[in-house]
Amino acid sequence: ALYYDDFSDGLRYWSVTDYEGVGTWTSRTTESNPPTSSGNPHIGYGFREDQVLTYWFEGEAHSVLESPVIDLKEVQDAHLFIHHNFGFGGEAGSCGGVVQARSETDRWITLTPDLPHTKPLQRGKSGPMEGEHAFQGGREWYQIGFDLDEFTGGLTMIWFIVSSGSSGSGWGWSIDDFFVSSSGFDPSDTQPP
Repeated sequence: ALYYDDFSDGLRYWSVTDYEGVGTWTSRTTESNPPTSSGNPHIGYGFREDQVLTYWFEGEAHSVLESPVIDLKEVQDAHLFIHHNFGFGGEAGSCGGVVQARSETDRWITLTPDLPHTKPLQRGKSGPMEGEHAFQGGREWYQIGFDLDEFTGGLTMIWFIVSSGSSGSGWGWSIDDFFVSSSGFDPSDTQPP
């Protein structure tokens, strides 16, 4: 792997910026563990240990989880894999999770997953990422990949962004086993090479 993090050190290498809302990204061990790291923590947005709520976030939200710098200078192809689960509810298209990567010109570009599991957030209803393709609805733990070829030859970073308008709500987004591989990756891998 070019970069791997199973989040056993929590958010040690990651940055969190909460612009709006009551949720934040934290290290989690209290919900069912992901299949890739039984007993190990993972990270998630929307979790609050002090309250048991049907919805762990409700209303407007804008929170960004930023990866460390990932060096793709010496590779010609690259792929990002994550294991995740999520629950974005409320009015259709009112909230979701967006994955972006930074280009060499410091422009953030929304990544398209290998499988068609994202759809656009509704304009005027979904917060600052309106119109961007986002994970919406709810899904149990599964692996998803993203092509990073557009970012090879330089340095990049990955953003996970929760965006919600006033009618959005949900139990949040959990992520584990973040890894970036170069040539020879196998989409069925559950661990990096």
